[in-house]
This record gives sequence, C-alpha cells and structure tokens, in this order.
Amino acid sequence: MIRTISISNLGVISQTELQLTPGLNVISGETGAGKTMLLTALQLMLGSRADSSKVRDGTQQLRVSGIWDRPEGEIRQRLVELGADVDDDLVITRTVSSEGKSRAIIGGANVPAGSLSEVADNLFVIHGQSEQIRLRSSATQRDALDSFGGQELLQVKKSYQQVYKSWIDANARLEKLQASLQDRDRRILEITEFLNEIEQLEPKPDELDSISERLNRLENIEEIRSSLAQSRDLLSSSGEGFDIEQLLSQLRRNLESVAGKDAEISNMAQRVQEMSVVTSELAIDISRSLSNLDAEPGELDRLNDRKSKLLALERKYGGTLQDLIARSDSWANELLDLQDGDEQIEKLEQHVAAVESQLGHAAKALTDQRTLAASGLSEEVNVELAGLAMAESKLVVQLEETEFGPEGADKVAILLAGYQGATPRPISKAASGGELSRIMLAIEVVLAGKSPTPTMIFDEVDSGVGGQSAIEIGRRLKRLSENCQVVVVTHLAQVAAFADNHLVVRKDSGQGFVESDVQAVESSLRESELARMLSGLDSSDSALSHAKELIQLAKNP
Repeated sequence: MIRTISISNLGVISQTELQLTPGLNVISGETGAGKTMLLTALQLMLGSRADSSKVRDGTQQLRVSGIWDRPEGEIRQRLVELGADVDDDLVITRTVSSEGKSRAIIGGANVPAGSLSEVADNLFVIHGQSEQIRLRSSATQRDALDSFGGQELLQVKKSYQQVYKSWIDANARLEKLQASLQDRDRRILEITEFLNEIEQLEPKPDELDSISERLNRLENIEEIRSSLAQSRDLLSSSGEGFDIEQLLSQLRRNLESVAGKDAEISNMAQRVQEMSVVTSELAIDISRSLSNLDAEPGELDRLNDRKSKLLALERKYGGTLQDLIARSDSWANELLDLQDGDEQIEKLEQHVAAVESQLGHAAKALTDQRTLAASGLSEEVNVELAGLAMAESKLVVQLEETEFGPEGADKVAILLAGYQGATPRPISKAASGGELSRIMLAIEVVLAGKSPTPTMIFDEVDSGVGGQSAIEIGRRLKRLSENCQVVVVTHLAQVAAFADNHLVVRKDSGQGFVESDVQAVESSLRESELARMLSGLDSSDSALSHAKELIQLAKNP
C-alpha cells in the first residue's frame, strides 16, 4: 500500500505531499489545478520515459518519491537482488533534470529505469484513458480468467504444466538424439578414430613432462658428463692438489688428539667423521650416475618422436593429455549410444507419444475449466456494467484453441460488444477512454480479492456519466477498496462522496506564477468541495445540502 507521495518541481506543483490511507482515496480539484501531475508522478515511479518538459520552469530538477509498506512475497526477493533495503518501508524515488537526465532509486539502491516498472507493477496499477489497459495482452487476460476460476482451475493448470514439462523434456531428448543420428556416421568415425589413437599411443597423464625432462638430460649429456667427471675427480684426488679424504682424515685426527680435554671439540671430531662418510657416499653416487649416463642407442630419436605424436594428439583434439584420457571414457559411452541409436529413438518416440496423449487430456481439462470460468466472468462483469451506465455493452470472454504451451492450449480474448447486435471486438477498440476505465473497474470489482496488486489507481473512471450511474461507480469503487487500496481522480461529487480520504488539488495564481498544492479535507471543508463539484459554488446552500445528502448516502448505501 502507498502511504505517502512527495512531489517537487513537477509542472505546476512546487512542493507537496499526499498522505494516502487504506480504503478509497479520492483526488479532486478544478480543471487545470494539477490533478494530472499527480498521475504523472505515479507514472514516473512506474518507469515512464523521462520528460524534461515536466520540470517546473526555473528549477533544475523534478523529484517524485513514494513510500510503501514493507514489501513481502516474491517482490521482496527481487528487491533484495536489486540491492534494495527491504527491512523497513520501501521508498521509490525518481528524479528528472532539466537536461533530461533521469535517476531511479529503489530502497536506497540506484537502479535502471526499467527496474522501476518491474517492481512498481507489483505494487500498483493505473487505469486511465492515457494508459495502456492492464488486460490488453492475451497473456494478462488469460491470467485474469485463471484468477477468476479460483483454486480448482489453478490446480488443473498446475497438473497440466507438470505434464507439459515432461513433454518438453522428452521432445528435447528425442530431438537431440535425432540430430546426433543425422550425423551419426561421421560422429562414429570421429570417435572411433580418436579411441584408436588413444589405444595405440596409451598416453599417461604426465608423460609429456617426464619426456621433456629426459630429453633435456640427453640433449645436455656432454656438459653433464664433464661436470660429473670433474666432481668425481675432486672427491677422489690422486695427489694433484688437495685430497679431500686425506684432508678430512687429518682434520679428524687433530681434533681427536685434544677431544678428551674439551667436550665441544669431541663433538667437532664426530661431525668431521660424519662429513667423511657423506663425502664417500657422494663419490659413490657421482660415479654411479656417470656410469649410467650413456643413452641407449636411438633413445633421443624415440623420445622426440613420442613427444611429437603426443603433442599432435593434443592439437588435433584439443586439451591436455589428461583431458583426452578423461574424454575417451565419455566418448566410448557416446559411441555405444550412437551404435544403439535406432532402438533408442523408437523407444523415445513411443514415450513422447504417450506423454503427448496425457498432455492432450490435461489441456482439455484446463480448457473445460476455463470455459466454465469464462461464462461466469462474463456474466458477473456484465452485471457490473449495467450499473455503470453501460447496460447495452456486453463483455465476452472468448477461448481459441492453440498449440500446446506452458500456460495451456488456449488463447484467451476479452471482447466487448458495444451495443445490442454488435460484433464483439477487443475492449481497447470497442470502447471509449471513459468506458475503458469503467470496464476495468467492473473487471477489478469482480476479481476483487483475487488480484495480488495492493493498490489500484483510476483516472476519470466516471467520464461521461452522472446521476445514479455516478453513484453506482462510487459504490463499486468503495466495494473494491475493501480488498485493496484504491486511488481515484474524479470530477464527480457522487463518486467523491464515498471517499475514506478526500484530497483536493488547489491552484494559486498569485505573485505572477501558478502553483498547486494538495490538501486533505474533512467535515465542512469536504462538504464545500463536494458542493463545488456539484454546482461550481462551494458556498451554495442548495449545493451544500446536496453534498451532505451524498455523504449520508455513501455512509448508508
């Protein structure tokens, strides 16, 4: 529910704030006072195009802001995804600069203007002559019919959708298999060739690394041999230069000669002994490595050839050896499926046919429920239209068979016959602007309690009517407001009399400029406003008397 609408520098409105309440909120005022600007503010919060011409002359930017009750349900999750604060009241703000730059903020988060529509569509809806009516598309008309059908219809629809999903999944599997089999021979050849190469080469996951390491050793064998030989000679000197074994032996003897006199020196002598052992072992290892250094005849060529084949395998099929080894298992399974494809296709075709038969029965059950609901919706809406000065108009809910879809096999169209004997046409083409609003009012009244939209806004729903018909419009708006918040812009006192909250837009042309403001009226002020709406005079005794009668009538309908 909308609680507050704040407006700054929008057209004739410099600064104002509307306090809205549950129930029926009525907005009235003289022609040109600025009622249209209030709707413009709401449209901006719905994500309408930014128009710099709406910015009040002499100012840099317009700003509209609305405060809603804390959102719940699916819309709450979407707000979280947008980064909005959902722990408190929801604030939606739209600004438009005089240069045409626009900014949208939802719950403290900057969002694209498109997100405003996505969010606001779940918070309120505007029915007006300049608005696209909510039930223009076949999809929304179908949803309205389904909503009217109640839980029984929705349960049948849910069952249909479950079967439909199974049918879609089965067809997808069949199409995939058929597509693969169309190119089966080529694919079988491709997989067979790959598996044969894998089998012939028998690659190991890390084989290229070990080959590269061995090749590096063989390609630098002479340098390695020279280094090892020098190292061996250093460790086994035959008298030229120093002899490391003799040096360590002499060092150990020197230290042992005084080891008994100092514990630390004894430890040093032990460490020298350990060095002698390590040196001897190192000499043996170097000699062994040197003796094993020689390559087998042709080893270098064999390794280079192996490496070339493995790299070629990676280039040909893409990925590392590890990837290709893993792929060989999945491709082997695919090969089995392809070789057994004809039998699988036959089984899948039988399965699809069986599911399609179930889907046909489910679709018929849904159509039957919708047909029943269509009759009831038409009947109830036509009763409402009769009380809204449209007794000659007849609403028709038409169902047309279509292909299976996620919502059934029905195309739903809400049509209107404008007079006796007229051919039913889409309501957007068969009715005037004022009639459209009344039709929408009638539909919303019938669907009251079933619509998830918490706030409905009507612009001049009473256009072209008066007298008793206007009173009936007021009664229906009042009835509708028992299930949701209703905001209506009206010029008829008969409608305004039913308001729970009456807001008046007033225009001040003083001081060389025009400025409008909004004021809530009660008691005598409200009576004066109703009198003005009735006669153009807010102090006429007869008009005031009539206003009081209307208020009393609204209290006791």
